[in-house]
Amino acid sequence: MFVFYNLYDLVLLHRLQVIQRITETGAKIFVPAIWAADHSAPFWSRITEMSDRGLIKIKDSDDCLFDFIAINEPANPLAGKPLLALVHFCKRENAVLIVNEDEVLIQEICRKLDLKTCSMDEFNKATINNIEYFEFMAEIKREQIIR
Repeated sequence: MFVFYNLYDLVLLHRLQVIQRITETGAKIFVPAIWAADHSAPFWSRITEMSDRGLIKIKDSDDCLFDFIAINEPANPLAGKPLLALVHFCKRENAVLIVNEDEVLIQEICRKLDLKTCSMDEFNKATINNIEYFEFMAEIKREQIIR
């Protein structure tokens, strides 16, 4: 089970028509419903469309979320409530958080809170396993860096 830290990566995979192939491998992708407030309505509609098609699952947080944040925020002040909420969600769902390689602070906080993470490259290799796709994604990343 996987959760994307950056939902734009998830939408990109959907636009490239890769999400269906990923879910066909048995991988499950969850999105916390609480993230709807952090994204525009048009963007969130893309997420709900994927959920409506059965490609991902949008799930609510549980009542223990606020306790988790209250307990962990003092020791992790740089994390902030949204990240702590995401960590709690991943732990509850026993999911791996997919974090871009350059998100070092996020990775460190997750490591400190015993949450398993993987990079987009690791996720792609584990689920897609297609060399042409990897080359294509590397080219997209290079173009983004140039911009």
